[in-house]
Amino acid sequence: MRVVRDGLKLVATLLVVAVFAVIIDRSADIYAESRTASAFGLAFETSADVSIEGYPFLTQWRNGEYEDVQVDITRFDVSGTTVKDVRLDLTDVRMKPYASGPEDMVKAKADKVRMAGTVPYDEMKLPFGIKAKHKRGTDDQVRLTGSVPVTVLGKRLNVPFAADVRVKIEKGKIRLQPRSVQVLGGLSTKVVDKLVRKHLDRSIAPPGLPKSLRAKELTAQEDGLRAVATGTDVKLPKQ
Repeated sequence: MRVVRDGLKLVATLLVVAVFAVIIDRSADIYAESRTASAFGLAFETSADVSIEGYPFLTQWRNGEYEDVQVDITRFDVSGTTVKDVRLDLTDVRMKPYASGPEDMVKAKADKVRMAGTVPYDEMKLPFGIKAKHKRGTDDQVRLTGSVPVTVLGKRLNVPFAADVRVKIEKGKIRLQPRSVQVLGGLSTKVVDKLVRKHLDRSIAPPGLPKSLRAKELTAQEDGLRAVATGTDVKLPKQ
């Protein structure tokens, strides 16, 4: 019986040790996430919700090497463009050990990055002040309105229009392809319609996309264009 009691005591002791080990590691995880969130948040000049995957967490933080990091940011500005509802999935991140601020991210890199974010329509860099909004019932079309300059028989006209345009990613850029174009103001002729359509058939650089990433997917939503971009060996932002 004594052997049994001693054995049970040993099992109980090992269980206590195991529980404490889990608590300590989880506490280290929470602390590491908090400090890394601070580094990311300050680097993006906004608040960031950071989740660190992988085990053991304390070892990752001490070595400055993280297996997988997910970063959620409500909004941040890139080159004067506001991007909303940003999700970053980073794989094999390397930065300064015990990172706690943007200064620790000076040489930070990620082997792989997947970024998803929404660019509001009023943030799109369209020429001639053209406005865009979502075309209801579609996930690949926007409604464009405004006016464009055309020259007919040597006379320059500012032609108002409304158009339904398909949007997609082509060679890393946003491709605009007019589906239907309505010339307004009584100016519609075959020549004018063709010139207006030519203005709208173009490619534009994805606004708010870091140069190290390449756009791969695009969805037209009610609140803006939802884009997905990927990159490898990506430098992380710093102030």
